[in-house]
Amino acid sequence: MKKIINFPEKSRKLGLPYKLIQTIDGLVKNLGGKTFIIGGNVRDIILNSKISSDCDLVINIKINELVKSLEKYNIKFSTVGLKFGTIIVHVENQNIEITAMRQDKKTDGRWAEIKFTNDIEIDAIRRDFTINSIYCDLTGNLFDPFNGQDDLK
Repeated sequence: MKKIINFPEKSRKLGLPYKLIQTIDGLVKNLGGKTFIIGGNVRDIILNSKISSDCDLVINIKINELVKSLEKYNIKFSTVGLKFGTIIVHVENQNIEITAMRQDKKTDGRWAEIKFTNDIEIDAIRRDFTINSIYCDLTGNLFDPFNGQDDLK
């Protein structure tokens, strides 16, 4: 497993809202889950580039469990994608998209019938590009089931 050295400092320097992600991660951990950064943010950090998109997180617990915790702590969020396991948290002028790990049971290419999972590899299968299936935990450990880092090079 590869690791991004000095991940917290590097991610803050490049513009990732690390402190807010830690807050969400704390809620997820209290529910027995794990939080991973995914997609463009991971790509930008690997390339040592300024963060170019809103933050995307994936969690290995059901999204409804997190929703209850957010409500308990009065953290604002929208549920526009709740049916598909996605919410958007709105904190300090930041939008953080959080999606539960899932498997597409049936899809028409855009809309899917999903099943929740806690397995990174099952979640990664449904992602559009190998570079969008590089997961990074909050200590900088990279989980790259389809060798997206090689494609990124």
